[in-house]
Amino acid sequence: MLAILFKSVILNELNIKGIIDEPLIYSIIGLLLILLVAIKFTDHFSRSLKELTSQVNLVASSDNEVIQEFEGQCEISELSQSINETIKNKEKIIEEKSKEIQEITQSLNSLYLNTVISLSRAVDAKDKYTGSHSSNVARYSYAVAKKLDLNDEESRNIYIAGLLHDIGKIATPESILNKESNLTKEEFEKIKEHPEVGYKIVRDIEELNKRGVCLIVRHHHERIDGRGYPSRLEGEDIPIGARIVAVADAYDAMTTDRSYRAAFTHSQALEIIRNNSGTQFDPKVVDAFIKSMETQNEIIPPEKVFKVAN
Repeated sequence: MLAILFKSVILNELNIKGIIDEPLIYSIIGLLLILLVAIKFTDHFSRSLKELTSQVNLVASSDNEVIQEFEGQCEISELSQSINETIKNKEKIIEEKSKEIQEITQSLNSLYLNTVISLSRAVDAKDKYTGSHSSNVARYSYAVAKKLDLNDEESRNIYIAGLLHDIGKIATPESILNKESNLTKEEFEKIKEHPEVGYKIVRDIEELNKRGVCLIVRHHHERIDGRGYPSRLEGEDIPIGARIVAVADAYDAMTTDRSYRAAFTHSQALEIIRNNSGTQFDPKVVDAFIKSMETQNEIIPPEKVFKVAN
């Protein structure tokens, strides 16, 4: 019927009867019909493809689990089924990759921590009286950071700084570190160089710089009243990590036998720290330190800090 209609239009409306052979007319009509069918199929295919693309984008930007499958269109149907299979497997793929990343991160954390611990032990080994000083300061500092509600990352960074706070003493002669009598003025000035020396040692280590460890190492002998060294910072200008390490450092130094004196008792050391709150030490850090010392189980070992234990 449609072919007859086309024939009528071509012959009558275009007034070409007799000019073109009838078989040719039917060929033209056939081509036109094929063209119409192709246009309609292409339009339908395009709409289906656009809808499929829209659903894929929706899945990518939402929590949708699958896309609608298309029936009766072989290529589109197979494509939609293939995409759904990929989507169904995405959780498994993500889980596997996440596990791989976690294992790599754990290995790097372990390597990183062990390297830092080795550096701190190299420093402590120079002073026969302070074999565990750096690890003690790190553990005390971490406990105080948690008591002050600092986040996990900042607390870990302060722990690392505690391990490395005295690394500058690598450049201090052992004759000064282990001297049994009072230090001369010149010797004390030499000792006072260790925060700046330590800063210069660790500042070029990108990871330590990024974590803010370098500044804690540099400023752990500053005082709240501005009379510390090396930069004479005061109050809140001193990094919180440095204020924490300052208290932990002083406590462990006081409660450890030294070449020039016997150790103070726990109570004596806490009393001295209280008396210097607001001048040498940050009062809020002092309060947190005293509270953290009330429960020794808060002094956490390094593998717990970095969650590297198997």
